[in-house]
Amino acid sequence: MIKRPKITVIGSINIDLVTSTDCFPKQGGETIRGNNFQTIPGGGREQIRQ
Repeated sequence: MIKRPKITVIGSINIDLVTSTDCFPKQGGETIRGNNFQTIPGGGREQIRQ
């Protein structure tokens, strides 16, 4: 019988879904339209840019 090696993979892959708008939504959950849409590699980009 052939002995198989044990392999452990630890990690993750993240994709950020990014859109830009002309204004911030009002409080209470206002829905607004975005101007464009991008998918970019995730991790460390969770800031709001003004």
